[in-house]
Amino acid sequence: MTSTTTNKVPVVSVRTDSRNVREGDQLRWNFNLTQPAPTNGLIVEFALTRDTDPLPGDIQYNVAGSTNVTSFELLRNSAGVITGAKVGIAAGANAASLVNNIIADNLTEGPESVTYTLINGTGYAVNPTRNAAQFTILDTSTTPVVSVSATPKNVDEGEQLLWNFNLTQPAPASGLIVEFALTQDTDPLPGDIQYNVAGSSNITSFELLRNSADIITGAKVGIAAGATAASLVNNIIADNLTEGTEIVTYTLISGIGYGANPKSNAASFTILDTSTTPVGFGTEYNFCGDNLTTIPQPFL
Repeated sequence: MTSTTTNKVPVVSVRTDSRNVREGDQLRWNFNLTQPAPTNGLIVEFALTRDTDPLPGDIQYNVAGSTNVTSFELLRNSAGVITGAKVGIAAGANAASLVNNIIADNLTEGPESVTYTLINGTGYAVNPTRNAAQFTILDTSTTPVVSVSATPKNVDEGEQLLWNFNLTQPAPASGLIVEFALTQDTDPLPGDIQYNVAGSSNITSFELLRNSADIITGAKVGIAAGATAASLVNNIIADNLTEGTEIVTYTLISGIGYGANPKSNAASFTILDTSTTPVGFGTEYNFCGDNLTTIPQPFL
């Protein structure tokens, strides 16, 4: 039997030139092929198998500054989440390198571990012992990333819930004000939540934001200087009106002196009725700070 090399495909190896890189610096994905890339070039594909970055998007893949790299494409799923990448290697190349510029995003996110794993594809095979571009991005910033969630997710009227905050580093000496947009509120009679600063932990202020028609559009919350965690007490008022389940979502938005963790950025909860009185009979509760007033609710 006569052997030929016409059906052989290159075996591709990849690794990074550094396992640790600081924001503002560069690293390279270094490729080696056991034989030259074909005359039409070669496209190799990666799966994103690890990414602990709470705010993805601070890497610039620089084809123009690379060696023997002709293209780079991020792959995303239907939700727009990055799932992998494709890299083009120049015809005839036995080696290539892709420059990664690590963006200094001025947010303290902690070490961010990223792994792109090379997968088998058309016209090449993968070296199983050198098949990953794996690296850790080290912070150069002192600006916190803020996470928030609500507990419990379902709360009866007359009970309490908490907005729980976590910061990747302490709030600055002047404290920190974080802002929310009210992105969902199915309550037919808004106003039956009391935001209790006095009973909270590491919360210094709370302000509801309203538009020109006096409709609630969001909120601002003050977090105490030096805090890495805080909780805001919400007292859910039993308004003696049957309104059905009321879904409320306040979504944290990035602002001055902080970033919002996109994976944990909402105080979202559902208020469950404890009353059997139809809407139209009773009173509507209205709050300003910690002061409670009642307004007669006419027959509807």
